[in-house]
Amino acid sequence: MSIIKRYIPRIILLDVSMLILLYALASVLVNAFGLAFRKWVLIVFLVLALVGTFAGVIQMLLKIKWKVLRILLICGFVAITVMAGRAAAPFVLFAFADEEYVVERDGNKYVAHVIGFHDTYVEYHEYKGPFAESTGVRIQEYYGEGSFDPIRGDHEYPVLNTVYFDEAGYEYEGTGSTYWYRAGKDRSFQNRKANFEKFFLQNAKTCAKLVNANRSADRFSFP
Repeated sequence: MSIIKRYIPRIILLDVSMLILLYALASVLVNAFGLAFRKWVLIVFLVLALVGTFAGVIQMLLKIKWKVLRILLICGFVAITVMAGRAAAPFVLFAFADEEYVVERDGNKYVAHVIGFHDTYVEYHEYKGPFAESTGVRIQEYYGEGSFDPIRGDHEYPVLNTVYFDEAGYEYEGTGSTYWYRAGKDRSFQNRKANFEKFFLQNAKTCAKLVNANRSADRFSFP
């Protein structure tokens, strides 16, 4: 304990390591209860981890005794960090591009995620407080092609398809067949596998009926 009190407050990289470890353990713990941290919590963690890592490396470089080497290494590290940040910026913006809202629907509170790239979806997760939400999607709305924000936008966009899911990730109400690859939002392999098998079997039966129909037609065809 004395070693921890002596060194961790003085070495920033150790503090960052403790922060990453605590966040990883907390994520595993909440995920075991079917929950996940909300996006703003992840953003705060990433900012603290990145700023702490940058400051920790600078702190270690400042301890180098040779002045010229110290200055060269610090300048090189800053240059590499700037170039890496510029290269990673588009990917970071894309990863956090979806908008998040806390909304009320059917008397329940949800965290709504607007996902828009080629098509626009709104996925509703159960609201579990300011820090967490359910991992599984409970409601999914499909708005068609294009990228837009149907919640905040002034224009009222029609919903083309609405699907409701139970706690296990299975559809129990709704129309359309787009749900089977979107229901995996809960990051559960078993649920994704079950949904895929359900979709595959439905299409396999349809294909089998078509093949049998073609065989019957060929059997009674005349040359």
